[in-house]
Amino acid sequence: MILDESHNNTEPHEIIAGDSVTWSVNIPGYTPQDWTLTYAIKGESALNIAAFPTGSDNTDFGVFIFASQSAALQAGVYEWAAQMTSGSYATTVRSGRLNVRPSLIDATAGSRVSHIEKMVAAIETVIEGRIPNDVQQYTISGRSITAIPIAELMVLRATYRRELYYMIHGKRKIGKNVDVIFHSVGR
Repeated sequence: MILDESHNNTEPHEIIAGDSVTWSVNIPGYTPQDWTLTYAIKGESALNIAAFPTGSDNTDFGVFIFASQSAALQAGVYEWAAQMTSGSYATTVRSGRLNVRPSLIDATAGSRVSHIEKMVAAIETVIEGRIPNDVQQYTISGRSITAIPIAELMVLRATYRRELYYMIHGKRKIGKNVDVIFHSVGR
């Protein structure tokens, strides 16, 4: 099999479950005529893929993950290792991490709602339900229930809304800039 020009020339850092994935690598000192290259991808799920000779002179190793194979991978961060074998000799030649993102095509309604989005909605529902009644504490049959004060709910909502903004916009400023001036001390 010869890979076309649209494939990656190295292992991917991220894939989407359910997508086909291709890449090729050239590992000096190892040729497909003498060595077998196998990728092991391990995490929430597991997948082993055997590479095949590719390139104009068959000196590269090509990897093809079928859509059905990547669909079996659960979303999450995986470790991978590439192992060369020849006869009874084996050596790991490359390794890394791979982020598998869930497929939006296969997602059900509401399944891609983040914890932050759920919390903002839940806090707003509580605030909306509390404002007309404004009951902070009540007792029924000797059991007392104390509600979170609205002021605390507002602070909590603001915190989650800020996190939601950072999640959507990808911008997060942590800490403050501190100006420092160094002076040399004469001896």
